[in-house]
Amino acid sequence: MSNYKEQLEAVPYNKLKEEFIKLGVGPIWKSGVKKVELIYNAVQALERMASEESEDSDVENIIEEIKAEDIEAELVENEKERSEFDKAVSKIVDQKDLWTKEAMAKRIKVYANIFDQHRGNPKGDESLFKQETLQTAYDLIF
Repeated sequence: MSNYKEQLEAVPYNKLKEEFIKLGVGPIWKSGVKKVELIYNAVQALERMASEESEDSDVENIIEEIKAEDIEAELVENEKERSEFDKAVSKIVDQKDLWTKEAMAKRIKVYANIFDQHRGNPKGDESLFKQETLQTAYDLIF
């Protein structure tokens, strides 16, 4: 594994597609995907191909399996993230007696300003999440 990984990490991103084609895992290449993810998927495919000693017809099946696993993992992650968002929104909606329309609009603007000042930092990400949850709750309440 490490041999393939080291070999692929040494290749520049713009020549990675050519290297994938040489190794026989060309369909794994996707434009716009981070190099680390591409290398990880390619190494997985190469390991499976080596363990199964598969032929050309099986290479496509292995690549499709890896892509399907990635899609499933992404869906599970999005579902988990969405459920946290829904919980936060429902918590705010449950406290709707404490909020006035003006107070909630002001708080949304405050979180927007915090996000603008701390963009790219954990504090900015947290304020963006709070802003989106408050905005969604605002739309539901008012």
